[in-house]
Amino acid sequence: MRKQYFITSDNRLNPRWLRAFPDGSLIGLEKLGQQDDAAVIYWLNISACPADSRQQLLRDVMVSGRRIVVMTNEMDADEAMWVMQLGAVGYCHYLAASEQLQEIASVVEHGGLWVGADLLQKLLAFDFGQQNAVVEIEGFELLTAREKMVAEEAAKGAANKEMARSLDVTERTIKAHMSVIFEKLQVRDRVQLALLLNKT
Repeated sequence: MRKQYFITSDNRLNPRWLRAFPDGSLIGLEKLGQQDDAAVIYWLNISACPADSRQQLLRDVMVSGRRIVVMTNEMDADEAMWVMQLGAVGYCHYLAASEQLQEIASVVEHGGLWVGADLLQKLLAFDFGQQNAVVEIEGFELLTAREKMVAEEAAKGAANKEMARSLDVTERTIKAHMSVIFEKLQVRDRVQLALLLNKT
């Protein structure tokens, strides 16, 4: 597993973090990017950061392009969407259980993105009032009519089984469509798909 570095303004490692990652280390913002980044996940705790300076801090940190999971004391769907669009690979509560932190690290290590289950449904809520903007997404014109339909349903949070039932096809067909959609739009998973469609 990758090395875990924690960045927090109170300069303390939470016991939950250490239970999840006994070898986890506390570092300052100035050390961001000085490690072997291919082997590192950074956990940025913004809980103690004043609300009026959070956005600037997040902009400054995300521009580094590092693999960063944002930890907060107040989960907010709009903030989650915003930090993921900035480039964060995860968004979670700073008091998440040790087991969940390990799960997040595993997802991130394998190239995925993480948001909590409650926020996932909100992130997957697609605004169909922006249809004209959607067609301008790079690669969207490469999708067939059926693939566009599946992409839109997936972005609304529909499960494969639901889509199969509503489109009168098998789940295997839906999975095949999803693989093609991910490839054509160059996204890894449903979260990235929703972020892409909601970004317009």
